[in-house]
Amino acid sequence: MMKLFKYEFRKTLMTKLVLLGITAVAQLIYLIGLWKDRNGTVVLGMMLLFFTAMFGIMYIGLQSVITLHRDMNTKQSYMLFMTPNSCYKILGAKMLENLLSMVIGGAFFFALGALDISLLFRHYDSVDNIMDTLRDFFRTFGVDLKLDAGYLACVCFSALSGWFATITAAFLADVVSSALLNGKKYNFLVSFVLFLVLSYIMGKAGSALSGEAFIQTEEMVELTIPQIGEAISGPATVTKTNPYYFLRSGAVSLAFSALFYVCTAELMQRKLSV
Repeated sequence: MMKLFKYEFRKTLMTKLVLLGITAVAQLIYLIGLWKDRNGTVVLGMMLLFFTAMFGIMYIGLQSVITLHRDMNTKQSYMLFMTPNSCYKILGAKMLENLLSMVIGGAFFFALGALDISLLFRHYDSVDNIMDTLRDFFRTFGVDLKLDAGYLACVCFSALSGWFATITAAFLADVVSSALLNGKKYNFLVSFVLFLVLSYIMGKAGSALSGEAFIQTEEMVELTIPQIGEAISGPATVTKTNPYYFLRSGAVSLAFSALFYVCTAELMQRKLSV
């Protein structure tokens, strides 16, 4: 299993190095902006880092789908299936490499984002006031905005788990079409439609099992009236974000990932045994 994992890691190593290089350039732009007190450069660096993290994690997942498709439909990895390893091990190594790459990448970007925000707080004294003003603004509309590390970690866990489940659904859709319609004209269309059906079922089940993302409570809220500069207090309905929703959502996504893994490995085993 470890040899298979190393093999899959080597196949995607160049992508990770390119992603790391782009991240380094974006981080350098951000630090130069802080050092030179250039707000436009700071914003540019932040945007580059954000999109690099988002599209980088997405591409890591997509690359594994492309690799599996080539393995199943071309001769580039025919020797892999001739080794004394079951399809469960081969697919498991692919999924494990993909999951660890996304988790490590997500943790890296999360830690880098926390570091950059702390640097921003130290550099600009008014940032704390801006964040407080932003929270107060949302509270006037009855939404309790949370920006603490724990809540954001729950959101990241849910997002990564959901994306991993989406990738495993793509695995299953591709293997089903490869097993049934290998070389046929509408192979890709069938794969795409099946992927949409699986994603729809997963989304519906996830919504039903995860509960509510927001909780409404009656609380005493202090509101500021800008026109007269007065603050008044009174009962109001406050919509709070529910971190347990994201934890449950992530757990449901991982359960679907396990189900899709078993189905995909079994289909691969039957296809290759024919």
